[in-house]
Amino acid sequence: MGVAPGSLTDEGTGHVFVLGMAGPEQESGRGLLIVDALATRWGQRQTGGRFTVWAEVDVRHDSAHEEFTRDFREEL
Repeated sequence: MGVAPGSLTDEGTGHVFVLGMAGPEQESGRGLLIVDALATRWGQRQTGGRFTVWAEVDVRHDSAHEEFTRDFREEL
């Protein structure tokens, strides 16, 4: 079993993001829902005016993981 870390930093909007923040007509704002569904752990931090979202994703390849991934793709 392994874990793949990753992070993304941008200039930010001046506030911390929360899950489910986007309305049904908005074209953006769903990234954290995907991160939350796939990551083992994740979080966000603000440094100055920049925001960073970090995540750790379990990269194991067993049947339970494959079933979860398939089910998640079907929901999209």
